[in-house]
Amino acid sequence: MSSTLILGWGNPVLGDDALGFKVVEKLKKMRLPEGIKVECCSSAPFSVARRMLNFRRVIMIDSLQLPHVGEGEVARLRLNELCDSPILVNPHGASLPAALEVYRALYPDQVPEEVLVIGVGVGPPSAGEGLSEGVEARVDEVVDLALTEIGGGGSG
Repeated sequence: MSSTLILGWGNPVLGDDALGFKVVEKLKKMRLPEGIKVECCSSAPFSVARRMLNFRRVIMIDSLQLPHVGEGEVARLRLNELCDSPILVNPHGASLPAALEVYRALYPDQVPEEVLVIGVGVGPPSAGEGLSEGVEARVDEVVDLALTEIGGGGSG
């Protein structure tokens, strides 16, 4: 298994949902420790879970709409804190934890041991490119948290 994947998840044309893309863009310009892969995706949960296979650890960067994370607030969570239930109800609309559980059944030695989520609380999605001022102001803090997680220090 490879070491760590930092995965920016979102949609670059839905305003604050582009947070993961913006953070990954900054991280790709930095010198990161060996064994760290950085990429973005806009896929559905099963595709995202598949991208996580063969990594020991995954750090997801995403915008968050959770009752306990206020707008503009930076949060660090475990994946199971992000979604209510890993129970697979509908294979076309499964949550990310549910998709990972399916892959764990199929490929038990390839699913990450740990999935962390670092993100910023956002309001309802809006069409358009670019982050709101409040989310843009938190990008460097999210980058620093990701760097701390991989042992790369902070951006300063």
